[in-house]
Amino acid sequence: MINADMLDVQLARSWTRELTPDGDVVSARVVELDGCFSEGPTMEIALANLQDALELWLEAAMESGSPIPEPRAEFGSSEYSGRFTVRVAQSLHRELSEAARLEGLSLNQFVSGLLANNGPSSRELATAASNIPDIREDIAADAIAESVNSIGARKGIAGHLRNLGATNLACLVYAFAAELVARNAGAQQAANEYGKAAALARNNGSNALAESLWTESLRLDATNARSASRLGQLLHHQGRYPEAIGLLERVTEDNYATNFLGFSQIQLGLQRHDDDLVETGLSNAETALRRWAYQGSARERPAWLRQIAHLSRVGPRSSTVVDRLIKYANGNSNWGCIDTADVASSDTDEDSGSDAVSEVDRDV
Repeated sequence: MINADMLDVQLARSWTRELTPDGDVVSARVVELDGCFSEGPTMEIALANLQDALELWLEAAMESGSPIPEPRAEFGSSEYSGRFTVRVAQSLHRELSEAARLEGLSLNQFVSGLLANNGPSSRELATAASNIPDIREDIAADAIAESVNSIGARKGIAGHLRNLGATNLACLVYAFAAELVARNAGAQQAANEYGKAAALARNNGSNALAESLWTESLRLDATNARSASRLGQLLHHQGRYPEAIGLLERVTEDNYATNFLGFSQIQLGLQRHDDDLVETGLSNAETALRRWAYQGSARERPAWLRQIAHLSRVGPRSSTVVDRLIKYANGNSNWGCIDTADVASSDTDEDSGSDAVSEVDRDV
């Protein structure tokens, strides 16, 4: 059984989080922990997903007794400052600068992404450098029994598989562990276990697997707000708006869920030419974006502006909502003055939590 206080201590350590823009998503990883990675449509969501992945990684390591590396920030060494100088030809410097500009990145960010993505991954290097052993026989034997003592063994095996990069198989074994949790600790706790496995699958891009795991979580506990919110967001991105709405309507306490609910209702209302549903969606989106403006940090300003840009594309009916949100942000956020020009210049190609309204729908 995991010591919750020790887990909290590990989670609070100064782990190095690395974010890399990758097309329509932002990839995120904890540099010190091989196999601890995630992604999301924005930096904020990628970091939130990475926090879930970090918790899962640490839980598995603690359960299996695997060593946990030290965060780089705690080394107390300046040997690796993260900074070194490389001289290149002027022509290459120009090409790299132009490519970075087109991606909307600084030259440092762009080159860091190239170095991170083009070489072998840390997982591949670690695998090549060591002969990773099979699981211990006693752990395998413990995992077979249908008892509460088998839960930790199954989760330890799942963590071992995840560290090897076999994430889908790891999620399956986590599900086997959750079955034992359901029989020995109750449906509510098992629903949480299924939800954590689903988050790991989603972070790995295994959307069908994530959907199955979240569905099982909600079958066991229909009140599990985290699973309802995450599954609703996943279905929203797949354009399954009626199903997404049914799930997201359950999660009034989650601002992300309210935002996704609003945009799902807007999209479905536009498809069905249902003005009342569009208005309901606008109201929910406005509620979520007002909260975001009030609570958000300065670095969240660009993501918020992209949401306002998405909202403005609904057409004339959303202009009043957009004006109210800008006025509210100017009086209540920490983002400085915002005007319509800021919204127009925001990058609407980067989705920060909901799909942009299509060109076909704009004039509906």
